[in-house]
Amino acid sequence: MSKKRVKANKIILPSPGDVFLMPLWDGRFGVCRVLRENTESERVTHGEPYVLVAGSPWIGDRAPDLNDKRIRQISLLTHHSWQKDPDLNWVSEPPPDDFQKIGTIKPSASDKRKQCLSSGGWSFADDMLAQWRWDHDREAVLREEAEEEANIINYKQTQEYRDTLQRQLEIRDAITLVQLRKKKRFSDWKEYAPDRVIPVCRAIFRETIDSLIALADTRDESLVMPIFQKCIERLNDLDETNESFIETTIREELCDEFSEIVYACGLRGHEQLADRWREW
Repeated sequence: MSKKRVKANKIILPSPGDVFLMPLWDGRFGVCRVLRENTESERVTHGEPYVLVAGSPWIGDRAPDLNDKRIRQISLLTHHSWQKDPDLNWVSEPPPDDFQKIGTIKPSASDKRKQCLSSGGWSFADDMLAQWRWDHDREAVLREEAEEEANIINYKQTQEYRDTLQRQLEIRDAITLVQLRKKKRFSDWKEYAPDRVIPVCRAIFRETIDSLIALADTRDESLVMPIFQKCIERLNDLDETNESFIETTIREELCDEFSEIVYACGLRGHEQLADRWREW
């Protein structure tokens, strides 16, 4: 007698038009709304169903009236290095538990045509509040950032920092390529990157290390540089075919992991080697 196949739990995404109230870290609330589902052709690229979600410029102490015109607007990010970029994100998971659905607004024809390269998930709250503070309290933001930078500079001048740095260098000096091959990378990427790219990135790094281990001399730059270049170019291609998923957090981790491999080859002074070829 054949066993009955148990169906996996199906992810239920919100519907186009759904409007959600989101808690912000300062105690207030922001709003985001679902514009559309991904098309069939987009789903081929995404690999699974996604919905496009837009952040609103509205921020308040309680749930807004859905007739408020700001709810239908899409926030434009101009804080720091943003250049009037629409606050849009593709998401493939239900909203967090602390998001509250407050109604439905039928997406406009313009909403349904919106395009987006980012798949950062439900990460609107931080950008919304950062934008509000940039528009209404920029002096305080710049002052806080200057104080934070000064604190970092002061710490880097202490003996504690120098001792910590020395211990890190000693640990790094002792790491071998064989040890790095066994390292499990990118375990915390789920909220930043599409699931499908995580095993691919792991494979790229593992295969790069295998190629380096196979060399007789990993300090010979004429031998190792083509391997390093191929590694970064494969990441460039992966980024291009997956909606430019390599953003700040992922970019920094990729560079750190790459530099660790370069260092394990005994190459000193090449910690920024990825910059030579990377396009992200």
